[in-house]
Amino acid sequence: MKKNRRFARLLTSLIGLTSISLMSCGELNTHISLFVYTENDTFIKGYAEQIQNTLKDKYNVITFYGESSQALQNDQIVNEINNPDSKFLLINIVDRLSTRTIIEKASIVSKPIIFLNREPLESDLSGTDLAYYVGARAESDGEIQGEIVNEFFGSPRKFKLSYDRNENGRLDVLLIKGEQGHQDTENRSQYSVSELKTLGYDVNILDTKYCDWNRELAFNYLKEVYENFASDIDVVLSNNDDMALGVIDYFKTLEDYHASLPLYDQYPLIVGVDATDVGLQAILDKDMYGTVRNDYETQVKIIDSLIEFKLNDLDMNTFPYKADTENFFRTDGIKITQENITDLVEIEVV
Repeated sequence: MKKNRRFARLLTSLIGLTSISLMSCGELNTHISLFVYTENDTFIKGYAEQIQNTLKDKYNVITFYGESSQALQNDQIVNEINNPDSKFLLINIVDRLSTRTIIEKASIVSKPIIFLNREPLESDLSGTDLAYYVGARAESDGEIQGEIVNEFFGSPRKFKLSYDRNENGRLDVLLIKGEQGHQDTENRSQYSVSELKTLGYDVNILDTKYCDWNRELAFNYLKEVYENFASDIDVVLSNNDDMALGVIDYFKTLEDYHASLPLYDQYPLIVGVDATDVGLQAILDKDMYGTVRNDYETQVKIIDSLIEFKLNDLDMNTFPYKADTENFFRTDGIKITQENITDLVEIEVV
C-alpha cells in the first residue's frame, strides 16, 4: 500500500510538471505579429528590439519590415490577419491614413491590434474594443525641446546679451522636420516653437526642411544652406536625434571646427528628440546639448499589458495604465541634457 501511495504521489507530481511544461509551451507558441515600417530608422529599430526582448519569454514574436511601402505592408498584414496562428497584430504603420481599412479587415476575424508610434486618426479607433494606439505625446516632446533651449541660454535676456549670433534680438531657428504628415513631426515642431515664444523669445524661423528622420538627408540639407545662414543660426531644432546627428556631422567637416571644444560652443545649439544611444553619446561627447527621451520603455510595458488583457479577455476597467483618450495611450517625454545625463542614463562612453 505504501508503495502504491508513493507511486500515486509521484504520478501526480509528474502530471503537474507536465501541465506546467505544456502551459509554458502553449504560451510561447502564441504568435504575435509585429510590423515595422522600415529597418532604417534608428529609433524604431530600438523600439522593435525592446518589444521583442520584452515579449520573447511569453510569445513567439514574428517581425515583418515594410520597407517604407504601404502596399508591401498591406500584403504582410492581410496575410497575418488570415493566419489563424497569429493572435495579435502590433503595427508601426507606413501610412497612418491606412488604419481604418486594416481595422475593418481585422475586425472580421476579431483580431486585436495595437498601432505603434505612428498615430491613427482618433475617429479610426473610435467605437472599437479591438484597436489601440501606444506612442509618445509629441506635444510634450516639443515643449521640452523649448525648455532645453531656455536652460542653455538661461533666459531671453541672457540670450540677447551673450548668445545672439547676429545681435538682432531674435532667436533665429533652423527647423529640421521628420516625415511630412507624421503627427510627431508637426507637433514637435509646433510646440517647440510655441514653448519658446511662451518663455519670452522672439522666434524667427530662418528655414525649415523635411528630412524624413534621416541623418544623411539632414547632413546634405546643412551642406546646401549653411553658407546662407552661417552667421544667423542660433538654434537647430531637430525632430529626432538622427537628423541632429546629421547636422553635427556637417559641422565637423568645417575648417574651423575644433575637436577639443564642445561643438555647441563653436556652432549653433542643437537639440534633438528620442534619446537613442547615438544621440546620448553625442551629448556625452558635448556635440549636442540635449534631447528628449521618447519613453518607449513605458510604452512597451503598456503594449505588454494590453496583449495580456485582450488575449485573456480581462476587464479593461482594471487596466493598470490610464488612456489619454479613448483607446489612445501616450507617454510624456523626459528631458536629458548635459546637466542631468549622468543621473538619468547608463551608457558607456566610447
